[in-house]
Amino acid sequence: MKAIAAIAILKSLTAGQTAAAGIFVAACILAFSITGLLEWFTKIIPIPVVKGIQVGAGLSLVIAAGSKATSRLTWTGPVWADNYVWLVVASIALLMINLHPRIPYALLLTSIGVIVSVVLVAMSSTHHLPGFRQWHPYVFAPHGNDWKTGVLNAGIGQLPLTTLNSIVAVTHLAADLLPEVATPSVTSIGIS
Repeated sequence: MKAIAAIAILKSLTAGQTAAAGIFVAACILAFSITGLLEWFTKIIPIPVVKGIQVGAGLSLVIAAGSKATSRLTWTGPVWADNYVWLVVASIALLMINLHPRIPYALLLTSIGVIVSVVLVAMSSTHHLPGFRQWHPYVFAPHGNDWKTGVLNAGIGQLPLTTLNSIVAVTHLAADLLPEVATPSVTSIGIS
């Protein structure tokens, strides 16, 4: 749910608003599946449109996350491990990794990030390293205005993405990659 994630990051949506957007999209997809609208969408929407929406959604998520993450950075701050210097080093490393594509860049970057985070928390007097504790499940339901904000700001934008990317594109991809296996119908994928 890239659109909901991008909007939640960009507009700082609450958990209730984000949940409302997700519930709205799920209910619409279920309704489309039951009524047969998903089959109709599959017949009338060409695959290049689906691919274009996928690229646009990915770029919007990157831009939203990047602008939010870099909004408070400077070249030397706010701390030694969180500034533009690290951003530039990681970007150059990403470009250089093309010379050796078998190097697991994401794994290396994540490992460095975890190590730096542990060092920062260990050196801090106000933060503590995470610990283990028993998790108690609970029911969470959006309230009142959460529905309006979540559906209008994030849910409506996510609906075409989920319909096209997670259902229509999946059936086409399954048929392309596994032609000898029976492709599941868009209705069965939508209901699942």
